[in-house]
Amino acid sequence: MRHRNLSDPTVNKKIKPTNTGHLKLLKDVDFNMSKMLAVYSGGGKMRNIMMLLELSGHGIPWLIGSIITIIITNNQLKEVYLNLLFALVLDLLMVATVKGVVRRPRPNYNQQDMLATVSLDLFSFPSGHATRATMVALFLLHHLQLTMFYNFFLIIWALSVCISRILLGRHYVFDVLCGIIIGCIQCNLVEQFWISYEFIGYIYA
Repeated sequence: MRHRNLSDPTVNKKIKPTNTGHLKLLKDVDFNMSKMLAVYSGGGKMRNIMMLLELSGHGIPWLIGSIITIIITNNQLKEVYLNLLFALVLDLLMVATVKGVVRRPRPNYNQQDMLATVSLDLFSFPSGHATRATMVALFLLHHLQLTMFYNFFLIIWALSVCISRILLGRHYVFDVLCGIIIGCIQCNLVEQFWISYEFIGYIYA
């Protein structure tokens, strides 16, 4: 009868999963969950509504709307919307930088029918719509004196935009979750570097 050499360091040594194994598992879960949830990637009755949500979270309408609002509003709101414009520009720069570095391709089941796209929109991580919707909602909730109904509407809108990115097959779940986190960071950065009305007056003086 053969006995195992207990002095052998390989005996009773547990095989530990590597970091690469953990990352692959996370990637597989992300891929499989995203594909399962992308129920409107190929069509469906709700796809048009998802596309409207996509348009509502696009950067161009928000940039144009902010500029127009800065021009037509009074002094107090001018300060708020100038900082919103700053936040939107910050969002574009941060998302473009991360997408350019990570360069994660979009899901292969995504349809190439997005409006007003640029080359970096070929990449998936993070979701720019998720960063923008989260940041805008948090910003407006904090700085505008809205009724409970409009506060609720803003929250539902932001969540709907984020979820629609997965349902349309535009992004993986992880892209959207990280986009939400980045959006929160962006809002905090804007608060830290707030542009005051006095500073605006100094610029125009």
